Amino acid sequence: MGVRDEVAAHYRLADGDYIPATTTLDYLVGAIAGCLAGTFGGRLAALGQSASDGALVTEATGELVVADGVIRVRSVDLRYELKIADGIDAAKVRRAHETHARFCPVAQSVKDSIEINTHLEIVTPKA
Repeated sequence: MGVRDEVAAHYRLADGDYIPATTTLDYLVGAIAGCLAGTFGGRLAALGQSASDGALVTEATGELVVADGVIRVRSVDLRYELKIADGIDAAKVRRAHETHARFCPVAQSVKDSIEINTHLEIVTPKA
């Protein structure tokens, strides 16, 4: 697995002593984000709302902290942008968003140790 700036600083690696690459912590953030986005997409599909072809865009960031000398993921923040289709009830979409983490296996696996925050922006089609 790789090392990048925050991780290299924690382990006191000098610039040039490593080639920046994806870390296991990055993969953990990606797994959480991917599972949550997939779970939300499935809940949207049940409402008749597509999550494909750019209808649902997800951006995730993870916050790293050092606790008791160990670097770890403290939180994951996901931002969803959904282009809502004509005829889809936005209130039902919001409810699906509010509850989707409860149905995500990865989020449920890490919820006691990693804070997970999701935010939804609904974009309505232009008339």
